[in-house]
Parts: sequence; structure tokens; C-alpha cells
Amino acid sequence: IFVRNCTITGTDNGVRVKTWPASEPGEASDIHFEDIIMNNVSNPVLIDQEYCPSGQCTKQIPSKVKISKVSFKNIRGTSGTQLAVKIVCSQGIPCDGVEVADIDLTYSGKEGPATSLCANVKPTFIGKINPPACAAPAQPA
Repeated sequence: IFVRNCTITGTDNGVRVKTWPASEPGEASDIHFEDIIMNNVSNPVLIDQEYCPSGQCTKQIPSKVKISKVSFKNIRGTSGTQLAVKIVCSQGIPCDGVEVADIDLTYSGKEGPATSLCANVKPTFIGKINPPACAAPAQPA
């Protein structure tokens, strides 16, 4: 899957891959996001393998979906929330082959500058990365 040359404005999510905890085994791979402009997007860059709306799942059981070969390249603009980059993969099957390249996302809220969060992933970083890559420690679910 390739998503290229897009502008996303005022949405809850920008470029996103999600799975539910306690999901059936599966795979999601070769997903690429390139040349994306974000305008006040609440979650501009997101992998969320703990997606659980309204408590409808068992977060104690990790997702069994293997996410691999995902790239986020040349994504820039503004975030509507302080957490601009969130890559939280499954504790049971960590993500593999995640590349983050040339990210420049800003946030101008009173909480401070844009931040990022990573868990259960060792991404490759290339070029300018703003906010600083995986700067915040993962919080327990």
C-alpha cells in the first residue's frame, strides 16, 4: 500500500495503522506513507496496536498481528495535539522494519512542543526528525 502526495486537514488521524488487542493472528506489511502535509491533524503519524475504543477489548492480551515494512517519509505540517508521532506496537509481536524519515511536525499548544512515543519497535531514523524520535518513554496501558 502506498499513500503519496496528500494533504490532510483538521482530522482526528493522519497516516495510521491500527490493530486491536487480543486480535486474531495476521499480518500487515509493505505500507508506505510519503510526501504528506498535515494541517492541524490530531494524530499525524500513528501505529497503534493497542486500539481499544470505549473499553471494548482486552488490552492485557497483545495484538497478534505482525506489522512490518512500514515507512513514514517526508511528513510535515502541524499537529492538533502535543503527541505528534506515536508508534506503539504489540508487546507480543513487536513491529519490524519501521522507517521514519524526514518528519517535521510542529505543535503550538500551551503544553509545549510536539512529542513522540514509541513502544515495542526499533525504527530506523533518516534525515530530520521533529519531534525528536521516540523521545518519551512508553506509558503502561
